[in-house]
Amino acid sequence: MGGDEFVVIITKDIPQFENLLRAFEQRVESWHGEFVESMAVSYGYVFSSERKWNSIFDISKASDERMYESKKQYYTRSGMDRSRQ
Repeated sequence: MGGDEFVVIITKDIPQFENLLRAFEQRVESWHGEFVESMAVSYGYVFSSERKWNSIFDISKASDERMYESKKQYYTRSGMDRSRQ
């Protein structure tokens, strides 16, 4: 979409989404690199079936809001002070 954001649209095996998400989170948590010890990924997602959306913009906005909430929860759990970064 822009910057460091991207979109994934899943149309198959939607009931398996929670399993895919858990596997993704485990891979991110276990990742260790040569130049960076670890990484964190914040994400937000919506289902088209949640409600009647007015536009793709509304879907994107809801997902973006959830991503920022995920990011906020990560920083709270990790005890990191975002104002110093």
